[in-house]
Amino acid sequence: MSPLYYFSVIGITIILAIFVGRRFNKSYDFVKLLGFGISGFWLLWVAGISTSIVGYVSSGPIAVAQTIFTLVVFYFNYRYMRDVKRNEILTRELRRDISQLDNKLLREKLETIAQGKVDILSTPNEHREKLIEVLKNARETVVVLSGWTTSFTVNQEFRRIIAQCLKRGVIIYIGYGYQKAGEEPVEKEYEGEARQTLVELQSWVEKRDLKGQLIVFSCPNHAKTLIKDDEYAINGSFNWLSNIGTSQNEERSWIVYNKEFVTQERDSIIKVLEYPLKPTKGGLFKKWLPVPPWRD
Repeated sequence: MSPLYYFSVIGITIILAIFVGRRFNKSYDFVKLLGFGISGFWLLWVAGISTSIVGYVSSGPIAVAQTIFTLVVFYFNYRYMRDVKRNEILTRELRRDISQLDNKLLREKLETIAQGKVDILSTPNEHREKLIEVLKNARETVVVLSGWTTSFTVNQEFRRIIAQCLKRGVIIYIGYGYQKAGEEPVEKEYEGEARQTLVELQSWVEKRDLKGQLIVFSCPNHAKTLIKDDEYAINGSFNWLSNIGTSQNEERSWIVYNKEFVTQERDSIIKVLEYPLKPTKGGLFKKWLPVPPWRD
């Protein structure tokens, strides 16, 4: 039989061992053992046991190629199943956390989201790195919602990366301004410095012929959301514009890759930022006209 035949059989049997094993036995340990077993058999086959079974022995470049092929097929299939297992574990954790996330759309779309990929950020540093990554790699739209903003976070590095992002033609929406119901906002010095930095950055953008836009809104907000294009949306406990990532506080945010959810979340936030709802003393809401970016 031709070497191509054996390559096909090796690939198909390893894939079937992992996927069929997973279908009939939910234990990943069983699937891993089955995958190792089939792959080990084919490595022994190449090493020489094929002689006693079919009277055929691989040698030279063909034996090397079959060995590499066996290892590569097993590695990629095993990694895929490992990622599936991790995603299932994360989905179960997301179901437990869902009541703590202030996101109605996320709760409504949970069953759909659970069918796809999710991930988690669990340290302040991971969150800060993700924010920088989004600003460096976004192609079309970035949305950032944060309860507070501080000069520690809206620093020179942040300003430089924002400028680079805008030069690529990205539209950046920033919304911040936590306010308790019935209380007038009190701005601390470092919050005022951060606000002024954003004002200056917005003014700097307007004076230059950049492809992108920086749209900043100061409005009552307690959401902590970061969205990159239509690729993923992040919701959780991290204040993106007031935490530089060096604190020891426990932070936990969920990355959702479901495109339908991401686009709905992005569009609804942009709509609210551009046409916000102002709480009245009676707790009811009425529409504002589009507010200017900065209100004292």
